[in-house]
Amino acid sequence: MPTVPSAPSSTRSSIHARGLARIASLAILCAATQAAMAAGGAPMPRGNNFTVGGTVSGMVGSDLVLSLNGANNLLVVADGGFVFPQPLNPGNTYEVAVVQQPHDPNQVCTVGNGSGTIGGGNVTDVQVACALPAPHLALTIDDDHVYARFGMTMNYVVTLTNDGTGDATGVSIVNASPQFDATQTTWTCVGAGEGATCSAAGSGALSDSGIALPIGRSLTWLVTAPVREDAAGDMLDYTVDASGAGTASATDSDILVLLRTGMDVPYGDGAEGGGEPPPAP
Repeated sequence: MPTVPSAPSSTRSSIHARGLARIASLAILCAATQAAMAAGGAPMPRGNNFTVGGTVSGMVGSDLVLSLNGANNLLVVADGGFVFPQPLNPGNTYEVAVVQQPHDPNQVCTVGNGSGTIGGGNVTDVQVACALPAPHLALTIDDDHVYARFGMTMNYVVTLTNDGTGDATGVSIVNASPQFDATQTTWTCVGAGEGATCSAAGSGALSDSGIALPIGRSLTWLVTAPVREDAAGDMLDYTVDASGAGTASATDSDILVLLRTGMDVPYGDGAEGGGEPPPAP
């Protein structure tokens, strides 16, 4: 019989070393898996792939749908934990988003801790918080003045916005500033339509009720109000309060003066002066 040459001793040593290293690696993986299972955790995924998941809270509606990286839609039917079954490799980025909001009743769910990079383990801290839609009211007032003169007629732009997640109905707004002559005050509302409602016009101090404001809509009241000749105080404050579907308040303040500019200002009203008010002494 022919003699089979034996491998050099250096080659046998290299093969033997690689075998021992492989056995050691498997032993470490096995020990880690057993430790995780003993601690009540899930075994480590195979192939160094990891999953993305978290918790849904506050959900009372049905059929919430989440996505992972713009795909891999996952239907969630109730509060509790969720895990996307599609594994990701370490170094991959992930982003969880809401594809479909719950219904019956309608809810709005937002995602927290929803994006990042896969490290050396499963992602378990994505937080999805669900709530019933709710309106949120915001008010702004501007008269494009810094100074106001006694007896001067002021023109205010009052804007009410619903920047919440639900429609606002039954809203009221009112102004009760005593520095103005309510008997000579008039106002009009603009921007109504397509679900937004307000009174078209009125006289006396601004007071409007039964206002409806869909999500993302605004209504504006244009108010013409003369300053009382005997208005008290050093500042002219025009305040409007909104109530009903939440509350909001805003104030526009001007410095009251007897006469800031002289007769040399063409078409002047005696209170010209833009920019910031002077610093306090």
